[in-house]
Amino acid sequence: MTYGEIKLQLSKLLPGIDPELVEGWIQGRYQRILDTIPWKRQEGESVLQAPASYAIGTLTVTQGSNVVTSDGTTPTVFTAAMNGLMIRIAAQAEYYQFTYVSPTVGNLDRGYEGPDATAATYRIDQAIYLLPTNCRIVRQVRPFHNDWKPLELVSPAELNRIRPSRNYYGTPRYACPTWDNSSDPPQMQLELYPVPDVPDTSSTLLSWGVDYIFEEAELDRNGSGVTLKPFARPAAIFAGVQSDAMRPRPTLDGHLGPEQVYDAESATPTAQSLMNIQQQRGPPPIRLTPHLPHPTPATHRKPATPGNPNNGRRPWNG
Repeated sequence: MTYGEIKLQLSKLLPGIDPELVEGWIQGRYQRILDTIPWKRQEGESVLQAPASYAIGTLTVTQGSNVVTSDGTTPTVFTAAMNGLMIRIAAQAEYYQFTYVSPTVGNLDRGYEGPDATAATYRIDQAIYLLPTNCRIVRQVRPFHNDWKPLELVSPAELNRIRPSRNYYGTPRYACPTWDNSSDPPQMQLELYPVPDVPDTSSTLLSWGVDYIFEEAELDRNGSGVTLKPFARPAAIFAGVQSDAMRPRPTLDGHLGPEQVYDAESATPTAQSLMNIQQQRGPPPIRLTPHLPHPTPATHRKPATPGNPNNGRRPWNG
């Protein structure tokens, strides 16, 4: 059933109600269904490739100033592609966010905290990567450059606990998804730690595949011929919108009001669709949390032997 057909039928079911309200309710109920059901075609993949670490030349830095300038016989060649990357100067513990000004001049996100220095070494690396704008949930980050297991997904608080200064470089073991603080609406980003050291010790570039669930775009209100996703049952949307239309008139006598009845009717087909998808995917594997030890039998029993002082028990060796 198309979006236009749903609007037409609801306009007949709910005469006299502002069409814009109905359209808003349709969008809301449709999005609720999309959020409830893990449909396979709402899963995407993105590839991240870490740029090579940059450390050509040396810098002049002044305590309290956010300006860094090239001073070496081998001049730096900063580029606009370095905007927003991490820079660490003179092997200090703290790091800064770099902003390109010119091939030999850059700005830090705050005043330099170390002592004044000339011929200061530095390195610029990328640890944070923006994901596609419609990314909503990161499910897995898989390395392409080796056969290691997927990176461990951690929260920002957990990564801060593991290494607050982010002062270790190497092959990442952790991936921290979070929302950025500059775009509107916010965009999902991924921080990798240890900070990718590129190329690695085997002269290999590093890249990862990111499996994620994306946000489905809203229905086009001007696109009457748009077809709904197959698991978005029209019956669920009809009942849900009628529930929204009835909501301003609740009953207080302890019985289900009309809006509650429609709410229940809306949930039933959605739950059925969810059950169908779960049956198609099969039961999820059961995994023990890594924080709990796996049970290991202390002994292994074999048939009792007369005269055996262990009474048929021998140390477990398997």
